[in-house]
Amino acid sequence: TPPGAILRWKLSKLNGTIFQHSRKWKWVPYGTLMANVLGSLVSISCVATYQHVVVNGSGSYSKDGWSAVFLKAMQVGFAGSLSTVSTFVKEIVDISKKYPSHAKSCYYGIGTIVCCCLLGLSIYSPIVRSSAGSV
Repeated sequence: TPPGAILRWKLSKLNGTIFQHSRKWKWVPYGTLMANVLGSLVSISCVATYQHVVVNGSGSYSKDGWSAVFLKAMQVGFAGSLSTVSTFVKEIVDISKKYPSHAKSCYYGIGTIVCCCLLGLSIYSPIVRSSAGSV
């Protein structure tokens, strides 16, 4: 959706401006990192809320179809256009070309994935566990 793409574009303007006086951390594209993490968090929040609201803990589906449509639209549309794999891969390649003798591209790639997984788990688990406990 356009709002997700516009937010990603606005966040990309932060690349190279955060920690610009620190030689140690200036290389990190923080704007794109924030867009990817935010997109992942929105996506996992939609998945967890879908499990909690639409699929009850007993496995039976609620009759509220609009909730399911809205959550899927947010997940696929907004979060999908906010976080992009192509930009993520392009930045990993650019970092590896700019710093060929360092593992900075690996740090950025693995760090982004681990960060998204841990934050996603911290959001998903409490929401889904609360719905499972209410059965």
